Amino acid sequence: MAANTSVPKLISPQELHQLLQGQDASRPRVIPLDVSLVYPPASEYTQHLDGRIPGARFFSMKRYAAEDPELKTVIMLPTTGKFVGSMRYLGIRRDDHIVCYDVMGFWTPARGAWMLKVFGHEKVSVLNGGLPAWRAAGYSVETGSYSATEPSDYPFVQPNKELIASFESVASEAGIKERVIIDTRPVEEYADIGHIPKSISLPFTNFLAGPPPNDMRVLPEETWKGIIAKVIGDDLLNELQNKSSELQVISTCGWGVTACTVWLILGSFGVNARVYDESWEGYEMRAGNPVEKGSPDALHPGAPTKGVTSFPELQIPLDSLPDDGTPKIDEVTS
Repeated sequence: MAANTSVPKLISPQELHQLLQGQDASRPRVIPLDVSLVYPPASEYTQHLDGRIPGARFFSMKRYAAEDPELKTVIMLPTTGKFVGSMRYLGIRRDDHIVCYDVMGFWTPARGAWMLKVFGHEKVSVLNGGLPAWRAAGYSVETGSYSATEPSDYPFVQPNKELIASFESVASEAGIKERVIIDTRPVEEYADIGHIPKSISLPFTNFLAGPPPNDMRVLPEETWKGIIAKVIGDDLLNELQNKSSELQVISTCGWGVTACTVWLILGSFGVNARVYDESWEGYEMRAGNPVEKGSPDALHPGAPTKGVTSFPELQIPLDSLPDDGTPKIDEVTS
């Protein structure tokens, strides 16, 4: 399905406010979607009720995620049935313009946008700076609980696998010359914990106005190309933009969240990157995978993965999460 070029990838609080004020029956609805993700024991849904953009709906990136009984990865794409069930419960229609945002500024909204694109939703934008920027612009927020909206008839859709990178695609030695893997984690994690061999370090924070959580706004679009080229070089960037190039671009991070920021930014240059949904968590949860360590200018082999996560405190099974009132979504089959 062709992308709708009339919908910007990134919008400002002022642009979103104007869209919300100008809604009428003659144009697609604009719906802010809170896709926040916070570290436990904090609750995303509680924070949503404490303050949200007027008219916003809430999608739990954690509780609606698909579960892998073996790897126990914590943040994965929802199943088709869970995604469609969520859209129907939230009253979202296929032609709605969805604007993803979060409570931190720019931590998870690109992940929400990628998820929607995976399932073929056309009109998707990300709010630059999220709820903090909305508040800073002087716009009002809603608080407290609210009634569920009238369910929609969102169609049953299948995921576009061209946007998803599998473990096999990042681990295969056969395709190592045909792929470029970009690691968006902090350089300290890339260097000290380790990374997929031959991957390029491009921290997503390079694109932010300030270090998290101080100013999580994405820098102006005219700066993006220079930031990317400084790391990967002009020649490789030009090759990635070449429509006839056979290079496959894969974006990865710790849990498949910030990788989506680079996916979003690369897409503005016509680069069709894939996101490795499991990312480093899934890679290291498989024992025996090769590991590279060190900073980009001093790389060296590391010990193979041991089949355990570097962040066990974050690996909380869904059935162990406390009930915070997040709406429970039924998985649909058609």
